Amino acid sequence: MPVIVLGLILAYFKVIQSLYQEYKGKIRSKLEHTGELQDRLEIGYSEITTKLETNLQGQNPAKAVFSYKLLEKIDPSKSGIWINSLMKNNEENCKEYAQRKMNELKGLSVSENYVIRVNSDQISAGNKNILSKNDIDLILTSGGDIQKARIQRLARSVDANDRHYSAELLLHSQNKENISFLIELLSDSESKVRSAAIKTAIKKNNNEVIYSLIENLGSVQHANEAMNALILIGEPALTLLDNSFYRSGQPSAIMLRLVRSIGAIGGTRAKEMLWNKIDYPDKVIVSSSISVGRVWF
Repeated sequence: MPVIVLGLILAYFKVIQSLYQEYKGKIRSKLEHTGELQDRLEIGYSEITTKLETNLQGQNPAKAVFSYKLLEKIDPSKSGIWINSLMKNNEENCKEYAQRKMNELKGLSVSENYVIRVNSDQISAGNKNILSKNDIDLILTSGGDIQKARIQRLARSVDANDRHYSAELLLHSQNKENISFLIELLSDSESKVRSAAIKTAIKKNNNEVIYSLIENLGSVQHANEAMNALILIGEPALTLLDNSFYRSGQPSAIMLRLVRSIGAIGGTRAKEMLWNKIDYPDKVIVSSSISVGRVWF
C-alpha cells in the first residue's frame, strides 16, 4: 500500500512539473514572437504620435502646446526633437513656450539670474544674484570648478531659485563630493528643483543617485521624468532596478514602472531579468513583463 501511495505522489508531481514546463514554454513562445495584438498596439501608437506631431505645426497655439505636453508624457526621451519642431511654429506663443522648455533642457532657466558683475548703466541688478569676491576667488583657484561651499549654500537655501540653480550647477561640477547635494535635491519639495535635479542625474550619477531616481518613480508628478532618466542612464541602472523590484513592500505601480524601465533599456541582461519575473505571483506584473519583453526576446 505505501508503495502505491508513493507512486501516486511521484506521478502527481511529474504531471505538475510537466504542466509547469508547458506553461513556461508557452510564455517563452509569446516572448519570442511578437503577436498580432502587439502589432496593432504599435500601429496605434504610431498613428497617435504622428497626429500629435502634426499638431505642433498647427495654427492653434493652445492645441500645439497641448500636443507637445502629451508627446512629452508618451516619450520624454524625444522631448528635444519635439521642442525643435514646436520652435518652428509661426505663432509667437508657441515659440516662447518652446524657448522656455529649451532653456530648461539646457540648464539655462535660472542661470542667467546669477552673474559675477552687473553694469548698472545697462541692466538693473534687482533680480540678479551677484557673486561675492570670495565666490570668484574660489572659482579661480579651483580652475573654474564649482566649489563645494557654494554648491552647499545654494542647495540648502530657503530660496527655491537658489536650489534650482544649484541643481543646474551640479551638472558642470567635477567634484564627486558634490553628488551628495544632488541626492538631496532629488527629493526637494519644489517641483522645478526636483525636475532640474533629475535632468542633472542623467549625466552625474552613482548608485545612490540611481536609487533616488527610483524613489521618484512613486511620484505622480515626476515618475515619467525619473523613468526617462533611468532609461537614458541605461545598463548601469539595470541591477539597481532589478533589486528595487524585489524590495519588501514595493507598491505595484512602482514595480510596473521598474519592469518597463528594464524593458526599455533592453539587452541580454534585461531579457534575463524579465524572464525571471514570469513566476511572480502578481499576474499584472507577469503580463507587463511579457509585453515589454517581446521587444527583446
